[in-house]
Amino acid sequence: MTSQESGETPANSSFESGLLYKRLKQLTFDWGGKRKTPGSLIMSHVSPRARYQLFICVQLDDEIEMVSRALEPDFSVHGMRSGHLVMEYSEAQVVALAEYYLQEILPLLGNHEVVMGWRSVIGQRGCSS
Repeated sequence: MTSQESGETPANSSFESGLLYKRLKQLTFDWGGKRKTPGSLIMSHVSPRARYQLFICVQLDDEIEMVSRALEPDFSVHGMRSGHLVMEYSEAQVVALAEYYLQEILPLLGNHEVVMGWRSVIGQRGCSS
């Protein structure tokens, strides 16, 4: 399998030219909320009265919508698509995605307290057994 087929970003290219970015962009193109830039993978549901910024990594837009409705107006909720079923969990893939999301998160921080969250399918299965 070539690096392009596995979703790896070519060493001489930016993350946005790699297959992983393209897959995530396709999966999030119709998510609700607003993107900071047209190429952003993070979708934001901003509350003007928010005291906190919640960054959550999920698989579906519905999860972000539900959390946003439940936490408004105290939280602005920013959703990121997880790599589940999109990428191989190699160290290079995880680092590339984390670094890309970090570069998108930093401009969104503002002067609010930050909360990070995620939904773990493995954790749910482990707890329900």
